[in-house]
Amino acid sequence: MISDALPILALEKPINLWGGLDPRDGTITDGGHPQRGQSIAGKVVILPGTHGSSSGVSILIDAVRRGFGPAAIVVRRPDPQIAIASLLARELYGTTLPVKVANADEYSQLEKQRSISVAHLFPSRDQNS
Repeated sequence: MISDALPILALEKPINLWGGLDPRDGTITDGGHPQRGQSIAGKVVILPGTHGSSSGVSILIDAVRRGFGPAAIVVRRPDPQIAIASLLARELYGTTLPVKVANADEYSQLEKQRSISVAHLFPSRDQNS
């Protein structure tokens, strides 16, 4: 479990992972996205959701495989692409990609922060989770 504070990247809009994220370096490549050019690598990504092809799961999981995935993801509501990527990270690569569905107040607070520890996001998880 990561206990040090990690940078937060709060995305202003949902992202289309297929064609909107470069798995080779974790950079947001979607030309219309406000955070285009920023990297998700090693960050706690605050994400309003995903849209587009369900193939986007393969892009996110490829970024994780290459070491350029996020340290954790926080979403406003359950997102199938994010949930599947988290499961595949563990099953295929033995890598943890923690995902949290935050209530509106918590999500709003996290968007304003610059950094947070994964241990703070998931206080009930132990070292083996």
